[in-house]
Amino acid sequence: MLNFKKRGDYLIDTDIEFRKGVLFIRINNTLKEKEYLASSNAIKELVSQIGIKYLVINFNEESVDNDFKLKLIINNYEYLKKISGKLLLCGNIDISLCNNLYIDKIDNELEAFKIIDRRQNGLN
Repeated sequence: MLNFKKRGDYLIDTDIEFRKGVLFIRINNTLKEKEYLASSNAIKELVSQIGIKYLVINFNEESVDNDFKLKLIINNYEYLKKISGKLLLCGNIDISLCNNLYIDKIDNELEAFKIIDRRQNGLN
């Protein structure tokens, strides 16, 4: 579990796993603060430093702050789009946001491998 901090206060509680070329970030909860951009940028920097091309962000039921979700999604979506990567969303997320940005919403993390496999084989 990784915690991204700013000025000693935990902003987000995450579980991060890298498996088969996909970075999974599970957002366990977010605090009600206005300084979410620091955490969002920290995740984006992690993705760019490692050279991740496929990212799954999984929001659990308690991660209800939509401002944070939106900043995190947009920040990583734009970066991954530039490098021909793919962002997938899972869990507690508004489907209309996914539809507006043409981001796949998956029911579970295992679906990510199916989507990425189809994409790599030109079937998507």
